[in-house]
Amino acid sequence: CDGAYSYRNNKTAYGGLLINHIGMYAWGFARSLEANSIVQTKLWGIFHGLRLALAKGFTHICITLDSS
Repeated sequence: CDGAYSYRNNKTAYGGLLINHIGMYAWGFARSLEANSIVQTKLWGIFHGLRLALAKGFTHICITLDSS
């Protein structure tokens, strides 16, 4: 999961990838939203990614984020 914030237009977006047990791409997602901070945006990305992973039948989930 990752999130981004544009200071120019005050908008945020997040996205992520779901990778299967052999490291192959399974699903991706991206959304824009109104959020107050990049931390809030990244948390929405985690939430959306977890919901998608569970809906697609993933049972072992590892979340990876960058620190910036």
